[in-house]
Amino acid sequence: MAGGAAWSQICKAYDIDARDRRGNGGELVGGYVLADVTWTDEAGRRSYLELLGPTLKAYEGEMVAADRGAQVMEGEWQPGEITVLIAFPTRDAALSWYQSDEYRQALKIRSRSSRSRLIVFGD
Repeated sequence: MAGGAAWSQICKAYDIDARDRRGNGGELVGGYVLADVTWTDEAGRRSYLELLGPTLKAYEGEMVAADRGAQVMEGEWQPGEITVLIAFPTRDAALSWYQSDEYRQALKIRSRSSRSRLIVFGD
């Protein structure tokens, strides 16, 4: 069972609203990237952001949220300077974006200009 379908069934069983904001028929679908970044080089941050937008567009990625004040409610997690959530049509699209030639240069810049953690999840 795909992750999105399993989550939809769990939500339905517990009467939790799990509609996808992108209008996918009420199912929670798609792939997501959650990044936690602390920039150590301002010039690198600017260069990364200049490259990021076109790479997201090429893979139908959409910035869903970015927050400089993420608040930990449970656990040991210590968020970085900014926490970002990016949505893609599918998990495979998110993975393809991350592994793409288009994103490779931006990734190199982010890697040398920040301390970051990134996860991919979804259907």
